[in-house]
Amino acid sequence: MTDHILPPKPSNEIKTLRKIGYSLETSIADILDNSITAKAKKIEIEIPYSDQCEPYISIKDDGQGMSKEELIENMRLGCKDPDDERDPGDLGRFGSGMKTASFSQAKKLIVISKVEGKPPNAAIWDIDRIVRENEWILKTLSGKELSKIKHLKINKDTKSGTQVLWLNIDRYGEVSHGSHHNLENELVKDIVSIKRTIAVFFHRFIKVEQEDKKDINKIKVIVNEDEIKAIDPFMRDFRGYQWSGDDSIIGKDGKTYIAIHNVPHPDKLKKQELDDIGGVEFYNSKQGFYVYRDKRLMIEGDWFDTHAAGVLGNRA
Repeated sequence: MTDHILPPKPSNEIKTLRKIGYSLETSIADILDNSITAKAKKIEIEIPYSDQCEPYISIKDDGQGMSKEELIENMRLGCKDPDDERDPGDLGRFGSGMKTASFSQAKKLIVISKVEGKPPNAAIWDIDRIVRENEWILKTLSGKELSKIKHLKINKDTKSGTQVLWLNIDRYGEVSHGSHHNLENELVKDIVSIKRTIAVFFHRFIKVEQEDKKDINKIKVIVNEDEIKAIDPFMRDFRGYQWSGDDSIIGKDGKTYIAIHNVPHPDKLKKQELDDIGGVEFYNSKQGFYVYRDKRLMIEGDWFDTHAAGVLGNRA
């Protein structure tokens, strides 16, 4: 009997990883998860929609940041053991979310990070280079080399934080072969969708309710200089909302809390209120179960085949 050690070929493995089913919105949400875990209070997202520059996406936070050694290790795929016990509020699990989310959208991932009292460092995964050389080659930059990075938001004067930068974004490369008008329309549409996703999925972090204050650090999220306002999918501040009680289920992995919210009938909502929650389409399609993990919304409005679509009432 002979044992063979057969590591995956990097050029093929990276192409496989790129096909994992991330949308643009869920990819950005994964990056925000890391920022929240890093105790960020302010997250700034920049997605320019001018045809004056190559499209890019920058996500910068003011969290704890990473040292050079921590940055290199965190750029490793599978840097965490999923069996390890997580710290409370750690939204990561397998140590691959930031990388696979980024790879699904862009061919170049640059992460710049700074710990308080130390200089910033950068690490780069370039998919074209991985495929070309068939090696997992991570490039690192420090000192004056950092100034070569376009769209850099972290420097020696930054107290602490991390910036994730996506370049060579596939979806925009495909559109740009048409016209600048088409590219700008696609960017504007994506920005609207990203803002709504953040407003709903991170609503408990953006607008912290009294019962969550001991567990959640409030965050401010800014997209292209616009501060995101939370969208409460249960419409608790709206006329006609009804609370229908709560319960809990205790299992081997912990306790699951269940709350029942009866959302107001649309006839009770003003037009502006309906627009604020995403319009009639959102109201009709997003009824159902809302699943949270560590206060972060994971699944939005799904009945899991227990009810017909359109049944009113939300459960969290």
